[in-house]
Amino acid sequence: MSKPLPRLSDWITKKIMYVTQLRDEPKYTHEDNLHQPGEDGNVRGEWKDRTLRPSAWTRLSLTPALGAAMMAGVAVFAVLWWRRR
Repeated sequence: MSKPLPRLSDWITKKIMYVTQLRDEPKYTHEDNLHQPGEDGNVRGEWKDRTLRPSAWTRLSLTPALGAAMMAGVAVFAVLWWRRR
């Protein structure tokens, strides 16, 4: 949309998208944890309720054992179905 209507795209970004990134919580004041854990020991952010859950495809690609078990289940189902015919 930014190529055919650049001004509309800028307006939407300014009016809508920027506001959605603001939070009513106080600014995170702890030391950053890029190279070492901060003083509080946290290594992850505080975004549990604002992040998307990983999809089933992502879970399967990150855990090969789960993918292998799922493929084995599909193979067993296919064999049982084929014998039943």
